[in-house]
Amino acid sequence: MSAQATLRAALVKALRADAQLVALTGGERVHDGAPRGAVHPFIELGALVSRPLLSSAEEGEEHEAEILVHSRKDARGEVAALMAAAREAVLAGVE
Repeated sequence: MSAQATLRAALVKALRADAQLVALTGGERVHDGAPRGAVHPFIELGALVSRPLLSSAEEGEEHEAEILVHSRKDARGEVAALMAAAREAVLAGVE
């Protein structure tokens, strides 16, 4: 499995395991890509871009991941709360 695939799987696992995200979304609503007919609010893992740090991937890679929050609320509060919880879940998985 590539580093990118491993990272993608780890991000989804960390987000799905976070109790605060489950409570905020009302269920397990973290998806690897946007599913059709998903119940709102939900979190989607978007693009994951990898770049070598030096001249080759064997020397290390830098990864940039999109975490997208989907909501139907008019105000930004729900999105802000979900993004904060997602950020904390990812950072907790790194420590």
